Formats: sequence, C-alpha cells, structure tokens
Amino acid sequence: MNEALERLEAARSVMVRVVQAREDRVKYVAIVRELERQIAAQADLDDDLARIMGEVA
Repeated sequence: MNEALERLEAARSVMVRVVQAREDRVKYVAIVRELERQIAAQADLDDDLARIMGEVA
C-alpha cells in the first residue's frame, strides 16, 4: 500500500470518529464519502500501475 492511500485511509478513520461523536454528523458525511472516493481512485491507480509494470517484465 502506498503512502497516499495510507493517509487517505487514516483521514477516513478520523472522520468516521468525528461523524460518530458529533450531533451534527450529517454535515460531515460528505467528507467521508469524498475520502472513500479518493481511496477507491488511489487503489485503482495502484492496481493499474501494478498491472502495467507486470506487463513490462
């Protein structure tokens, strides 16, 4: 797992705790969703890179 993905997942974990702790949690759900989109995009990029590098070898 690359550093960017680790940071995104850590940020998501923090934001999930924020959502759970706050009464106005609905306001923060969009941030969690965006982090999840970024995590998925980064994971796809990593998979694509691994696949491409595997083809080169």
